Amino acid sequence: MISGSRRSVAALLMLVAICTSVDTAIAAGVPNMGTSRVDQERLTLERQRVMLEETKAKQEQINEAARIQLERDKLKVEQEKANIEREKGMWAAVASVVPLVAVLLTVAFGVWTSAQQMRLQTVAQADAAKLAFEIKAAEIAFAAKSPEAVLNRGKALKAMFGTRLPDSFLQSFVPHEVAATTEPATEKLVLMGLLAEHVEDADKIIAYWQRLFPGDESWLRRLLEPSVMGVAPSAESETRTG
Repeated sequence: MISGSRRSVAALLMLVAICTSVDTAIAAGVPNMGTSRVDQERLTLERQRVMLEETKAKQEQINEAARIQLERDKLKVEQEKANIEREKGMWAAVASVVPLVAVLLTVAFGVWTSAQQMRLQTVAQADAAKLAFEIKAAEIAFAAKSPEAVLNRGKALKAMFGTRLPDSFLQSFVPHEVAATTEPATEKLVLMGLLAEHVEDADKIIAYWQRLFPGDESWLRRLLEPSVMGVAPSAESETRTG
């Protein structure tokens, strides 16, 4: 484009020089300068060539400007394509990561749920085992034949198993408040049989009976009354029953 412009400028200068020479010669009236037909045609052709060169140079400038603009547009399009490809790559990466994150969250939630269920199940089993143990201890204690024996068995179980039984185990149990309205007849018949067979050892038999069965103390006191035995109780029996 620059070389074409230089040629156009040179042609214009040449044309100006020729025209100036011709005009000067005509104005001076010099007959020998030569304004023949051939020279005029040559001059005309030179002018046309210069005009063509000038037009060509302008067209080249226009084409060069269009080419530069086209290159700019192409560069802009390439940049936009690169941005689009970069965004597509980013979204593709996000799309590939999202399912993985979802799977990891699902697995983590499942593990947490299983752990919670196991913990709750363990706590429930421990509570159930503790309750079953306390119920069994209560059954053993209440298998005794008298309220006093129930309380004594409860104390013994608490001493044996310590913290496995609560501190309040049988604390609110008051024997005389839950005593039966009828007294067992079997034990009375056994004791009366022993006393009838060993009258001379009645005091010893009653003392031993009290030690073995402290819950029978209430009706043993009535048994030792003079109106029942027919004789006054001995000092030993009074001391033991007192």
